[in-house]
Amino acid sequence: MGVIDKVAGWFGRARVSEQPRLLHVQCANPKGLHRMAYAEWGEPDNPRVLVCVHGLTRVGRDFDFLAQRLSAHYRVVCPDVVGRGRSDWLPDAAGYGVPQYVGDMVTLIARLGVEQVHWFGTSMGGLIGMALAALPQTPVTRMVLNDVGPVVTAVSLRRIAEYVGKAPKLGARGQGLGARGRHGRDRQGGGVVRAGAGERTAAAAARAVCQPEGAAPDGLCRVGRSG
Repeated sequence: MGVIDKVAGWFGRARVSEQPRLLHVQCANPKGLHRMAYAEWGEPDNPRVLVCVHGLTRVGRDFDFLAQRLSAHYRVVCPDVVGRGRSDWLPDAAGYGVPQYVGDMVTLIARLGVEQVHWFGTSMGGLIGMALAALPQTPVTRMVLNDVGPVVTAVSLRRIAEYVGKAPKLGARGQGLGARGRHGRDRQGGGVVRAGAGERTAAAAARAVCQPEGAAPDGLCRVGRSG
């Protein structure tokens, strides 16, 4: 039995989702409207909602492994942040940033019809979560941050600029397979749904989200870097 299955076992043997529901919500931007796609796992009327938000160059389906295992306990919602995956692009590239993303998440949570959510944010998803959690009357009551903190340094931004939007140059097939292993995750640590060390990270995150005794006094649980 894998570690994620053990975590899911804490919540009994309720049925897990085999496949997510692929949905979307219409959001506003300064120049019009756009659709944000999301995958939803678990019972649609479950009031216990976990929102999982990915890293800068990733998509919501990165969380499939974790979301499926927790779907017996949570309604797990994994959006594609605007400009990624199945979501629309913004009409103005200058609009891509945390304020727009937070607004979209507020719209998403309103669509879900719940007053409170738990949040799992990897890298950029953690920044979005922190910004949302800092607002008055925030719906975020519990949070896990993976591979991110409240400050992104200039050195980190320069490193990100070195690879975002650039396809890796691969030689022989063996090199390609090696690169896939090295770069299959967001370079900020975005992919939490991976075997091995990634799976252990997901298990630790699940424990932090789901166990009340794992919460810090301020309600914030942190999980270490995923690699």
